Amino acid sequence: MKRKSEVINARIQLNQEWSEVRTRLAEFPPRFHPSKTIELLDLCRASPVLRELKPLISLGRLCLTHNTAIEQLYAEGKQATNNDSPCLYFYEKRYVVSSYDNENQWPFENSLDAVHFVQRHPVNIPSLANHIVEIAPSTLQNITFDWLKATVHVELRSAKGPVFLHLSGVSWYEAVRSMPTGEVDSVAKIEYNQHRLLMRLSSGNTIAIVASGLEIERG
Repeated sequence: MKRKSEVINARIQLNQEWSEVRTRLAEFPPRFHPSKTIELLDLCRASPVLRELKPLISLGRLCLTHNTAIEQLYAEGKQATNNDSPCLYFYEKRYVVSSYDNENQWPFENSLDAVHFVQRHPVNIPSLANHIVEIAPSTLQNITFDWLKATVHVELRSAKGPVFLHLSGVSWYEAVRSMPTGEVDSVAKIEYNQHRLLMRLSSGNTIAIVASGLEIERG
């Protein structure tokens, strides 16, 4: 019974912290785009995974942390660095997810895509260096289109192993396949301009996807 009471009290305290952070964000000057940051906060709070994390504010950004030791330092007014804190903010008309030190930045066209990215990386934000990979030469293995989540996942096979393209905010998808079943098709070129991905295959087939976000990773 005591354990259940502790859990309930911890839940109440966490909810209060989310509410307090939301109130504090609303007090930030317009140059920090507080309404956009609050939009991100509300989406995070609605996520069963992210609302379990503790929110804090750093330089006008919403940060989510697992590290109670770091939280205590902040409560005492001391300086601290928490590399385990994904941070979210709005900058230059884009929603940005970054590492705490802001070295790794992932811009998104809308807040939902940004929060979905944090849901995939709730502990820390992956290094950009790990996602800049050689895609060609490679072969196309699989394409998965999730209608409800508006995502497309593309699996490629290169000499260095599998490569995955995760596209979010998908609003349009077209694929042309004119070859026998089971026959492998090689990737000749991939183009992406932060709005549309075009994959040209050696067979002459093409795949076009309009998406607001692209993440590339090794297997």
